[in-house]
Amino acid sequence: MIHADASPGTIDALSDWFGTTCIVLIKSKILGQVDYDPSLEDGTDLSTDVGFQN
Repeated sequence: MIHADASPGTIDALSDWFGTTCIVLIKSKILGQVDYDPSLEDGTDLSTDVGFQN
């Protein structure tokens, strides 16, 4: 869940994986001003680099 109520401005969550591609379910995980569209289409990271690579 992303909780942005206490943050000034909008949180940048673009290209994040929310465990689903269903926009209704993604919206249900967000509270406050969060820019989340577009989200990742897939939560798979095939890279051997450190961190998540999309």
